Amino acid sequence: LRPWSFGLPTGDESQNFIACLRKFGKDKELFEDLQTTAASVASMLLPCPPTKGQATKDHNYMKQSVHCYVTLIPWRRSLQTEERLLNFTFTQQCCYNETGVLSSTESGAGAMLLYHPIFDKANYEEKEIPLREMCCVKATKALMNVGDACNNYFMRRPRDDGTRYIG
Repeated sequence: LRPWSFGLPTGDESQNFIACLRKFGKDKELFEDLQTTAASVASMLLPCPPTKGQATKDHNYMKQSVHCYVTLIPWRRSLQTEERLLNFTFTQQCCYNETGVLSSTESGAGAMLLYHPIFDKANYEEKEIPLREMCCVKATKALMNVGDACNNYFMRRPRDDGTRYIG
């Protein structure tokens, strides 16, 4: 069957969507190997402060960018595969909108990350940034009528809503 048989666009957009789905299949295997789920890991991480002001004052968070903060202490896990030892530095990314409130929009929301953007910058830049770009920017533009790849991204990289935060 051809991609257009299912209403999928051809070209780079469909390739991004397919690559995004493949990555999520690998993520599912990864969490099974770690004997946990993405939601379980996210629940073990420090929750996001509901406001940017709280994140700025809380010593458990460090500024990552103009609107985003990450937990200072990552949750470290290792997994031995047949090929190599994989090290993860799970962390919660908390991003805020222009008014300083925790963002819930797909383009501006933070997410649970497998690699800390400061302590494990190489893996973050090589694996986390391209995945979000592929699933939430490139694929979604072309596939809004087929399904939302970005929602799938946030299923595997849960975002925190700030309700568990005690400050």
